[in-house]
Amino acid sequence: MKKVLIADDEESAREILREILNSAGYETIEAADGYEALNLAREEKPDLIILDIMMPQLSGWEVMLKMKNDEEISSIPILISTAKEETKPLFREQLGTGVEGFLSKPYRAETMLSEVKKILEGK
Repeated sequence: MKKVLIADDEESAREILREILNSAGYETIEAADGYEALNLAREEKPDLIILDIMMPQLSGWEVMLKMKNDEEISSIPILISTAKEETKPLFREQLGTGVEGFLSKPYRAETMLSEVKKILEGK
């Protein structure tokens, strides 16, 4: 079973993603802030990370930069979760292959699962 780390400071967002992913057969783990996300990525080595940009303590941007410099977790694919469309070009430009795609809030189950499957199952 593929494991997905959901990193978002909003409990309701984590709940929505968890329900959608679990019902599709994915295992989920959750982080409520950037430090927890980074620690869980190192401990659990998930197959995919859904990473919110705006989080307390350590932002999604900072988490991604730290991941890119950590050989153990630098290859984990990341889906950026954002309500701000203007952040997408910045992540593509600065991080290139580190960003596999984007999820826009509010989430649409079909779109989100399509992105996850494309990354995890090559479909």
